[in-house]
Amino acid sequence: MARNRKKVEFQLNSGAVVELPMEDIKVILRAADELINTGGRNMLVKILKGSKDKKLLEHELDQCPVYGYYHDLKQEEISARVDWMLEEDYLRISYSGRLPMLIFSEKGWEIEKETYAEELFQRLKKDAEKNEFSVVNEMEHVNRQVITDLLEKVRQRGDSSFIPQLDIWKAGAVKKVKTHIESVEKDLSEVKKIAVLFPGIGYTCDKPLLYYSTKLCMQSGYRVVQVPYGGFPKNIKGDPLKMRQAFFSAYEQSVKILHEINWDVYEEILFVGKSIGTAVGAHYAKSHHLTVRSIHFTPLEETFSDTEGEAIVFHGSADPWAKTDEIRGYCEKEKMPLYLTENANHSLETGNVRTDLETLRKVFAVVEEFLREKSKNATEVHE
Repeated sequence: MARNRKKVEFQLNSGAVVELPMEDIKVILRAADELINTGGRNMLVKILKGSKDKKLLEHELDQCPVYGYYHDLKQEEISARVDWMLEEDYLRISYSGRLPMLIFSEKGWEIEKETYAEELFQRLKKDAEKNEFSVVNEMEHVNRQVITDLLEKVRQRGDSSFIPQLDIWKAGAVKKVKTHIESVEKDLSEVKKIAVLFPGIGYTCDKPLLYYSTKLCMQSGYRVVQVPYGGFPKNIKGDPLKMRQAFFSAYEQSVKILHEINWDVYEEILFVGKSIGTAVGAHYAKSHHLTVRSIHFTPLEETFSDTEGEAIVFHGSADPWAKTDEIRGYCEKEKMPLYLTENANHSLETGNVRTDLETLRKVFAVVEEFLREKSKNATEVHE
């Protein structure tokens, strides 16, 4: 009769570790990715330490990009960090027979998926520059979700120099990945216009003005990128300090989100902003020396200090975030057409459904015309 073998027990001990910085969390998850369902805590510690353990070297775990990251720490210090990751549910333990193996939690996988996709993207970018193909030849063994994220990063970059790498990858790819690659290649070779949407603090891209802007831009041949910033302080209205904090937070998040876009490949750049997003977009364009056309939905007075180039402005006379006379004055000074909706609030709404639907119809008739006409200067106020 077979003997019942007991599972190997383990006990977590994070010691004095209270919190880890995100960079360390990403590193530990990246090292753990080499061991998912095949190795445990001890081997993870050895990778992070940079150990010359025979088994580690046999499995080429010293090729992990974060091998030896904690080389200057004692093993027990590294072990405490690994156990903290388990206690905080970035990693979990799952038994394979009697042995405790590492697996990702949902939140841990979301972080690692992005980290790994970014790592592959940076390598692919170097391959494209050198006309080499090392990365695409590894794709057969890469997780499908990571592949999806990687291809979207390539699409966002908008650089046709990736196409030779994609062609080689496509030749050996399974049907779904091949279809995705073809979609990305189509965008890289054909799309010469890009529209970036900068939302408001509470007015996200799924709300009417930005939702229909997205649809119309896509219909008009633009590649559309939405900037999903967030994490703003509460009760911002009327508090200049909080408003300033929200602005710089949104701007810094925008820089990170958009950093891989190669603006030089686009013949036309359109920024569509709502509320604080109009100021963020204007500041981004000025700071990055971009020539953009802008659509400002219910802008703040701060928007106009950085706005350059062709723009149209939509404002409601009952907007509590910006004074109509001030907006009118800025538009006249900067020669921007102002489309004024009487009695409308910061969302260009009056509370009357029929009136608000008619407002949307009028607004997007103007937007559609603006997208069609590349250079139209005006100083009119449309009411």
